[in-house]
Amino acid sequence: MTNAAFPDAIILACWPSEDPLLKLLEADRTLISMGDKPMLQRVLERLIDLGCMRIAVIHGNQREKSEELLGDGERWGCKITHHNADQGSRPLRPLARLGGPRAAADDSNCMLATADTVALTELSLTRPSVACSLEVGELQWSGWAVLPGKAIRSLAETAQNRRDLGRRIVAALDLSESRQLITTTISTASVAATLDSLPRLFALPPGAQGISRRARAEGVWIGNGSRVHPSARLRPPVFIGQNVLVAENAEVGPNAMVGDGCIIDIGSRIEGSMLLPDTYVGQKLEVARSMLAGNQLVNARLGVAVRIPDPEFLRDIKRSGQSGHRVSLTQRALAAILWLVLVPLGVLRWLKLGGGTRRAPVSIGIPGPIPGVFRECEVRLAMTHEDVQRARQGAWHQHFFSTFLPGLADVVAGKVALVGLQPRSARDILSLPYYWQRLYGKAPIGLVSEALLHGSGSATFATSRAAAPFAAGRLPLLRVVRVLGRYAVRVMTEVFTSKPRDTGTSRKTASHSSP
Repeated sequence: MTNAAFPDAIILACWPSEDPLLKLLEADRTLISMGDKPMLQRVLERLIDLGCMRIAVIHGNQREKSEELLGDGERWGCKITHHNADQGSRPLRPLARLGGPRAAADDSNCMLATADTVALTELSLTRPSVACSLEVGELQWSGWAVLPGKAIRSLAETAQNRRDLGRRIVAALDLSESRQLITTTISTASVAATLDSLPRLFALPPGAQGISRRARAEGVWIGNGSRVHPSARLRPPVFIGQNVLVAENAEVGPNAMVGDGCIIDIGSRIEGSMLLPDTYVGQKLEVARSMLAGNQLVNARLGVAVRIPDPEFLRDIKRSGQSGHRVSLTQRALAAILWLVLVPLGVLRWLKLGGGTRRAPVSIGIPGPIPGVFRECEVRLAMTHEDVQRARQGAWHQHFFSTFLPGLADVVAGKVALVGLQPRSARDILSLPYYWQRLYGKAPIGLVSEALLHGSGSATFATSRAAAPFAAGRLPLLRVVRVLGRYAVRVMTEVFTSKPRDTGTSRKTASHSSP
């Protein structure tokens, strides 16, 4: 763009969401993927389709990701310049400087577009027009307009926010001799607008406006690397992103959009809703007209947001792996303290058994240098999960002395964690579904796991599966202490209520079928 000309189009990406429900999801509405494209890309492609080749983008505080997506426009066949909104009550003042002083008298038309909305009405730079909608009988600006450069400069000098700009544009309709267009939109401006846009997007023909990816079947799009169980049902229209798992007897659709990396577990039903990337939906969960992100669920019909900390229902898979496979310094320091406190118990037991029996190291699987490959690591553990979960007499006592107490040294060495995933060999891990292999690739194995604490007759396939994503996160110290406290209660209860059976030898058992 030269300083002698006003841009053909201006994208306003400078304001945070005004929807309180969308704010709770901590999602950038301009980068929410609607089908196979982020909303900001859809806005840009729509402008190019309408003939706009010189485009200015007004950014707010989150410029980096938007600028990385758009670049200078070369990849899109246009010219893009980036500008920061002003701080204070007049954020759009940079618009008054676009084109430089030589363009101050330029009365050519310019297309104004918000970065979270695409107007489906045909607009033209040859005639001023404003895209509006009727909401509760009142005329509202839809986020797109074609106005003379002078009018845009004047509005920019006074508008304080998006809502204020919309009111001023609608009020100036007669003054600018613009025509009023009632239009429908695809929008991520709010949770309700996003969900209302899904059936409109699905109905559009492929191309710049619709979904470009080729459908697997009529109204069904499935991304690369995604797996749908044969017993699962996809009810069109439905969009499945990349690396998604839809498990047994799950039902997705109609008008459902599932982001990349999501897991929809056994028997769950998703209808008229959107799952943002890396969201885990637990078993037999009914989701309707909602947006989900991590452990946040926003229901547009009821207008409420719910945070669900229970990992059996919702979980942010991406965050669950942020800690990597490394054991935190906090857990290692706590293990050292526990070892100093508990080692006398081990010495007394060793003397009581007359020296005991030297145990051979046990191999567990840890990630190798290549993603998806696991190698064996020898630790001082005896895999007694199966015995504990079958409520074998003395199982908790045996686990404490054969796994927990000797394993503290491995925690200090950083091989395992105090609280983490269930111990498994490399072969056992590779026999699990790929999405649980991903968890083992990101998080350490623990002396105590959530699956272990579901023992003594209370363990089920569902509860054990739900425990794995939770254990894969960077657990806060308070949560680690609580899990260890529950473990200590189980051990002490067994000691004081029954006489443990102790063989003095380790018992290595095969891992059970649940993660």
